[in-house]
Amino acid sequence: MKLYHTETQEDYNALMAFVEKKGYEWNTKEKPTEYNCWNIFKKETVIVIEYDINLGFASKEYCERVYSDTPIKKYKVKQDEVAKWFDDAAGNILKYVSRYEHKNRIEDLKEAQFYLNDLINWMESD
Repeated sequence: MKLYHTETQEDYNALMAFVEKKGYEWNTKEKPTEYNCWNIFKKETVIVIEYDINLGFASKEYCERVYSDTPIKKYKVKQDEVAKWFDDAAGNILKYVSRYEHKNRIEDLKEAQFYLNDLINWMESD
């Protein structure tokens, strides 16, 4: 098991993109980038990575208490990853909105909404 502390929304977004590429998913079978749990604990968010492909999350305080033998690593995003995430988010918003009538309809609009909400949350957190 690995524990990663994400102090900012940017750190969280970068970690989710990284673990998604590795094949991890939430216990609900959602992709890591499809669910934003950072808003629950904010700067106290810890992502729990199981040895299989499952992800979980908890507060830093909880993890320090329950997983006292497991070190909590601070995950910090690299600045070029932030710029790339903005490009990807904007591109995904446009992609899902422009194709919704011809492809997955409401699912595509929800995907666009996810990326738009994530972008808004990040901008409001400054």
